[in-house]
Amino acid sequence: MIASVEQDLLANLSSDLSSQGYEVFVQPRSQLLPSFFGSYVPDMVARREGDNIAVEVMDGDREGTGRLAELSAIFAGHPDWKLKIVGTTRSASASVLSALTSDEISDRIAETERLAEESRFGPALVYGWSALEALGRRLMPEQFGKPQTPRRLTSVLAEAGWITPTQADQLRRIAEFRNAIVHGTNAPAVTDQDTACLVTVLRDLQKDLEADTP
Repeated sequence: MIASVEQDLLANLSSDLSSQGYEVFVQPRSQLLPSFFGSYVPDMVARREGDNIAVEVMDGDREGTGRLAELSAIFAGHPDWKLKIVGTTRSASASVLSALTSDEISDRIAETERLAEESRFGPALVYGWSALEALGRRLMPEQFGKPQTPRRLTSVLAEAGWITPTQADQLRRIAEFRNAIVHGTNAPAVTDQDTACLVTVLRDLQKDLEADTP
């Protein structure tokens, strides 16, 4: 899975940087980032006095030189920060996922709402996240042709203006619960507010998709 590949890369790099005296934050919250980052949230940051690193995991067959140029421009004029690109080793022949139809996405959103009404908030969140990625794939097929990590899905949607900065922060928090559930680790209990927030985003994106579809 893509998530596990990136997690392994980040775990190894985190260990190396920590041994060099850096304070490391994997999937950092936006509050930890300098204001000049704007909506950009890297996969990891490593900080020590006067020497800070933003780490971005990139797949060459998924993200071209244009993306690299965009990221590099963020750090221009900030010598105390540097961008470190970490490439994955996934095969360039990995298959592109087929997009769900609008009706199939509607069914997933409806199922998410049904699970939430039954107070099955964990399953609702995981199922709703699948609808979120499906919506992203329909809205931005070139960027989301392959499976996405929650962090990248959220960041790209925010950078493209499909979700607001506030929604992006909410989704990053929800993604932590989603990751804990699907990877079988402990996490705070998911609440009705978490699922309601996700459903609101899904409905907003669904409206955008309908407006964007001829």
